[in-house]
Amino acid sequence: MTAASLFDLADEARRVVDRIEEYASLLQDEDEAAAATACAALEALLPRQEEALAAVEAKADQWCWVIERLRVTAAARKAKADALAKLGRADAARADDLFKRLIFALNAVDPAATRWRLPNHDLDSRRTESIQLNDDLDPADLPANLQRVTIEADKTAIKDALKAGQTVAGAELITRRSWNIK
Repeated sequence: MTAASLFDLADEARRVVDRIEEYASLLQDEDEAAAATACAALEALLPRQEEALAAVEAKADQWCWVIERLRVTAAARKAKADALAKLGRADAARADDLFKRLIFALNAVDPAATRWRLPNHDLDSRRTESIQLNDDLDPADLPANLQRVTIEADKTAIKDALKAGQTVAGAELITRRSWNIK
C-alpha cells in the first residue's frame, strides 16, 4: 500500500476542518435535535482533525529532512565546485605566465616575427588596439561625449517612497513570507 502524499494528507485535513466548520455553524440551529446531531458529529470529528493534523506534521517533517539533506549536498557540491574553480584559475594563471615567458623568449630570438611554426604547434599573432586608463583618471572629468551613463532603478528609494504612501508608476510593494527550516 502506498503511503499518502503530503498533499493528500493536507487535503484530508482541510476537508475535516471544513466539516468541523460546517457542523459548528449548525450548533446555533433552532431545532435542538439538529443542534444535538451537529454537536455529536463535531465531537466525532475532533479526534480525526487531530489525527489529520498529526499526519500532515509528520509528513512535513519528513519533507524537511529531505530538504535539509539536499541543501547539505548542494553546499558540499558548491564547495567542491568553488575549489575546482580556484584550481582552474590557478592553472590558467600558470599557463598564461608560461605563455608570456615563451613569447618573451621567442621575441628575444626574432623581435620582428609575427608567426612561429614549431614542430607540433603554430604560434600566430595579430595586432589589437585598446585603451588603458590611468588609475587617477576620474570618468566624471571626461567630456560628456566620452562618458557612458547607466541608469537603473533605486529599489531601496522606491520601496521607501511606496511605504510613505507615494505612488510610483510601474512599481508596487509586494509582501512575501519567507520560511526557514531549523
